[in-house]
Amino acid sequence: MRRKGKTGLPSSSGRDFNMRSSSPPTQDLGRHLSALCVYRHAARTSVVTMPTYKLTYFDAKGLAEGIRLLLSYMGKDFEDNRLAFAMDPTSPWHKLKSELKYGKLPVLEIDGQQISQSTAICRYLADEAGLLGANAWENLQIDIIAGSVKDLAAGLAAIFAEQNADTKAEKLKVLKETTVPFYLNIYDDTVKDNNGYLANGKLSWVDLWFLGYAETLEAVVEEPIFDKNGSTNAPNLCTERKN
Repeated sequence: MRRKGKTGLPSSSGRDFNMRSSSPPTQDLGRHLSALCVYRHAARTSVVTMPTYKLTYFDAKGLAEGIRLLLSYMGKDFEDNRLAFAMDPTSPWHKLKSELKYGKLPVLEIDGQQISQSTAICRYLADEAGLLGANAWENLQIDIIAGSVKDLAAGLAAIFAEQNADTKAEKLKVLKETTVPFYLNIYDDTVKDNNGYLANGKLSWVDLWFLGYAETLEAVVEEPIFDKNGSTNAPNLCTERKN
């Protein structure tokens, strides 16, 4: 049977367990309350600094326009640093390229810390913006669309990198007549089945990213993907843009 000490707490050893303090309890309580007041006052008066954003890309829409749209959607002020693309090894782009970890753009700097890879940047921002999926399955649907857009972008980049004029013209012809229509038909059906969006029936970061890149496609294929009158081969994507 356990006995209770003078404090009213059980004594496991059978002896009294006395709580002693070097100062009266009221003084201890006073010190704790004073410390708490100082902490709360500091919390109220501390200055919260907003992060700074700097997006670096070429003077084009490409893979960065979706990031620009996402930052604007979030209400973030950001420095839109656009570089002229040049083959000259003394150009600002080539100087920066040697300093970048992966040697590619876009790059987003948040308080001076660099983030690379366009889809990784979008996912990071989307987490704050509430534009990720609700679970792993929804995020998978978003990533599938994002991956297909990157495949399309890689094909376009390969055409621009082609040095032979005849080969370049042939590849561009295939892109316009086969590749782009193939993807647009898929996206158009997807939007139709997802309440006007590309994934999960609601707005996500991939909608903004695709819209930004689609404007680059329009310029390359020289045909409107989004038409105000909806008179394109992808009418449901016109709804996507309005959303």
